[in-house]
Amino acid sequence: MILCRPGDHISDDGWEEFRAADVAVWKSACTHLASKTYQNDQWDVTVSIDWRPAVRRLQHNHKITARGFEALRSSKTYEVSIWKKYRHSDVSIPCKVSARSTGKEVQSRFQPSSYAANFVYDVFLALNLAEPGSCDFFKARIASKSPTSPLEIDLANYWFDLSFLNGRKNKWPAPTKLPLHVICDWSRHVRVGLSQIPNNQMEKVLFALWHLSVSKASPNDVIWIFYGLETLFDTKAGENFRTLHQRIAALLSATKEEEKVLKKNLRNLYDLRSAFVHGGLEVIHPLHDESCDSRVDEKYWRVENACEFGFSVLLRSLQEVISRNLYALRYEERIISDAVGNLGQSPGQS
Repeated sequence: MILCRPGDHISDDGWEEFRAADVAVWKSACTHLASKTYQNDQWDVTVSIDWRPAVRRLQHNHKITARGFEALRSSKTYEVSIWKKYRHSDVSIPCKVSARSTGKEVQSRFQPSSYAANFVYDVFLALNLAEPGSCDFFKARIASKSPTSPLEIDLANYWFDLSFLNGRKNKWPAPTKLPLHVICDWSRHVRVGLSQIPNNQMEKVLFALWHLSVSKASPNDVIWIFYGLETLFDTKAGENFRTLHQRIAALLSATKEEEKVLKKNLRNLYDLRSAFVHGGLEVIHPLHDESCDSRVDEKYWRVENACEFGFSVLLRSLQEVISRNLYALRYEERIISDAVGNLGQSPGQS
């Protein structure tokens, strides 16, 4: 497996904290995400990945970053000689796929890279749910000894990293951090086997996060964010906006001010979805070239900012579910009323 940038971030703001945290969570991956066994009708397959080269790359770049900023603080100069040692080259990650036939008639050709890719997808989410922004598999690829072309992964940490950055700016809702072993224990109950179609409520949410991770600020992202939120909070597509708003606020224990922020931004996201679905949204050309049309950036940032908030809500909500060790959420409504004889009385009067 080839990684282009296992732990790069959008900004260096707070680098001392997040780079050390990235190294720590990747070290944990060497224990908790070293291998996984899959079973289907034809094969018992074990995928083993040695993440230590990624850890060494992160450690090296962390040291170079520390030296570079220390030189900048002490001499007020940008020491090119130091930053030249920062490594941007690809990282080769040893990956082994072992398979044993179940004895049943084989219906399809065994493809090791497909099993490895499934595990890599699981690793990507586990690391970014534990330490948002810590894992970037953009332009990663899985190569095999066979003459076939490498299998590209292209899972970007973009939305996770933005959520992390907004948390540092005290924007609500800020993502939290969870121990990697907690994520792995929870995932074992939710993500079972090689299913390419979700089997339960939480697996649907994970699928939405994967789809969001292969895109960036497209109107399609608005759809995937609502797919994740409406699945997580058990609301039907297009159901009462108020229901979704109230359930999110309840799960995240939002204050009055946070509820106002939620209502405003969720309404904006809701309006974007309606405009996109019903043809009222002006979509951007796939080239996204502002030099050809100056209106591009304005339209782009309208979608980007809305998705940024929506993804943060989805991420923080799922982290809350995991931290409470929940595997499914169901909601019920109750009618609470005062007796007729108590109408007009102050609390405590009889």
